[in-house]
Amino acid sequence: MKKKLAACLLSAAILCSGVTTAWAATPIETGFAGLSVSEHLYDWASGELSNLALNPTGVGFPKLFAEYTNGGDNLQDLADGIISSKQGPPHDEGPRNRWTNYDKQGPAFVEVEFETEQDVHQVEWFAYNDFGGVPTPKSVSVQYWDGSQWQEAANQEVTVGTYGDDTWIVPFTIDFDVFRTAKVRVTVTPQDGKSVGASELRVWGVREMLHGFEMTVPAVVPGDNQLPLSVTLETVREQAQPLYIKAVDSTGAEQTFSEEIPANTQTADFSLDLSSLAEGEIELTVSLQEDFSDARTVALTKRLSNEVFQSIYEEVKTPYEYGIVLSYSGVGTGTFDSDLIDNPNVFAIPGDDTYVYMTYVGHDGTGYRTGLARSTDMLHWEKVGKILENGEPGAWDEYNAAGYIVRDHKWGELPTPHVMADERLAMTYLASDTPGYEAGIKRAGVAFADSIFQPDGSLSQWERYPDPVLDAHDGTYPYEKGTIWKLQAIWDEENSRYVGFYNAAGGPEVMCQAYSEDLTHWEREATNPVLNQDTSPSGDVWGDSHNADADVVKIGDYWVMFYFTSSPGGIIDSFAVSKDMVHWEKSYIPLTERNSTYSSTYAHKPCVVKKNGVVYHYYNAVGSEGRLIALDTSIDLSALQRAQAISPDDCSEAWYQGLQEKITALQTELRADDGSLERIQAALSALEIYLDAGEEAEAQLLTVQWGGNASMSVEGNA
Repeated sequence: MKKKLAACLLSAAILCSGVTTAWAATPIETGFAGLSVSEHLYDWASGELSNLALNPTGVGFPKLFAEYTNGGDNLQDLADGIISSKQGPPHDEGPRNRWTNYDKQGPAFVEVEFETEQDVHQVEWFAYNDFGGVPTPKSVSVQYWDGSQWQEAANQEVTVGTYGDDTWIVPFTIDFDVFRTAKVRVTVTPQDGKSVGASELRVWGVREMLHGFEMTVPAVVPGDNQLPLSVTLETVREQAQPLYIKAVDSTGAEQTFSEEIPANTQTADFSLDLSSLAEGEIELTVSLQEDFSDARTVALTKRLSNEVFQSIYEEVKTPYEYGIVLSYSGVGTGTFDSDLIDNPNVFAIPGDDTYVYMTYVGHDGTGYRTGLARSTDMLHWEKVGKILENGEPGAWDEYNAAGYIVRDHKWGELPTPHVMADERLAMTYLASDTPGYEAGIKRAGVAFADSIFQPDGSLSQWERYPDPVLDAHDGTYPYEKGTIWKLQAIWDEENSRYVGFYNAAGGPEVMCQAYSEDLTHWEREATNPVLNQDTSPSGDVWGDSHNADADVVKIGDYWVMFYFTSSPGGIIDSFAVSKDMVHWEKSYIPLTERNSTYSSTYAHKPCVVKKNGVVYHYYNAVGSEGRLIALDTSIDLSALQRAQAISPDDCSEAWYQGLQEKITALQTELRADDGSLERIQAALSALEIYLDAGEEAEAQLLTVQWGGNASMSVEGNA
């Protein structure tokens, strides 16, 4: 029998319910601090129907899934109880609260998965209409999962309404014969050549609770360590209902609580003090039974302290722009890197005391190949040649081979190529089968070699593994959206395995990880993606287009992931931190900044190393000079650049010779195996003094005297 809601339900829900509107978009507050929830979380009026899709914190069920989400939008906004057509700062006061599949055309769908089967009576889709690329859709329909396949809801009737005076929100109400299911799908057909969007999705039905209750908690424990918890019983009890709670942190430490829901009360709010638990992931379990035999468990995050993030930032920050250190060869040169270069990856070869090396990616308009460069001082680089060529014609890697040496990296020392159990070196690479800039199906491959160089000094040839080692185009892992970008692996000594960090998908790109014993067979991390779009404690959106290109190293007690991301400052590098190399927390601290010239568009794709106390942050800069590799450092090396810009024609021979000695002394200290920051600063100071003194001091050329404790004295009058 078809059960339809009264026609006035839509207008009542919009105008009378207290749900936020586009002109008053402020969430309804619950009875406890720290968590804003729409009052329709449990709407026991209107014939005991409630919004089964609502999940304002995004924790637990119901869960949302969409085939594609535009990078500037958020799928979870469809279930947060907020309806708004605002753009957000700097355009208006916001909130920006919508999902769209902008940039994609054709029918789109959004799915809602419940914890248990529910009787579903009606669906409301609050379409977003921007009168441009995302107009009001042609149609909206509803399907349900019958356990084996999707079925059309029977006898659908669609009503298109209005949302007060806001023409940017168009409500679609879909009535149908009541069905029972654990998953609902809303299919939206766009106008020809356009995309679709919405601000909210409501699925009305009779709420059934799997454990006799439901709970609401934020995904992240507030900074004061007081966790707000709201519990709603399925049925009101005439007597007080005991509530049993336990929280377990990443170290296994457990904290328990005993609370009580008063008699004749359906919803009660509590505050749990979690200050004694360690930072990281916390498993929260709530039950009505003392033995926890029928319980509800969710995973939360207790953020690392600001002191941890700040101390890591102080260790890795590079506030001084050194500038461009490697550029492309130039269009028309016929080289593999004629159009652009990308992805620096720095390492040292044990036994080679002369050079530091860098693999980089070159593009010639057809596809990526991998090159090698070298430097005597980590500042001035010369190209050596092509180290990894594309695959064979017709192969899955025919047109792209963007490689990244697998390295061992101890912070404070330069990384070195990892030597596998069979004494070979390894290089993972981004591959595709279509010519053009990042075109075609993108997969990850791996290649092996006995050494970087042959005995005669020529570059070694790398042997490719014949098949992709990570492939997403079959759709097995929906979060990858058919695309694997950069895979960079490290050896995890503690667990005797490789950990591969790879960015996947698009809109946004998300950071994922996987594990392998041999670099050819990988198992995805169960909690992927490990970095995604989110909001900083200050309310800024981070990662809405990119969470990509991880460079991971352990610093002290913490794993640090350097990565690039979209941020309030544009596409820049930042870092995330983990105690277990599984659960990552973003710092929301920029490590690079775009400038007005060579990095005006992007300052991204990090390779961060520390040598002799100096931190070098290599990155891909995109701006006025094209796409190339630039460097920021932890100390100011502009004096070296100034000195190297001086021509022998502009000064006396004697003064120029003295200048070259000071330059060489500094370069030697930068690269020395037994060097120190003190010796570098002494050599840098000697160079600065010499430059400031100029040729007027030629008769009393400065000399540097080293003491046994790396101290320096300057002789002569400056």
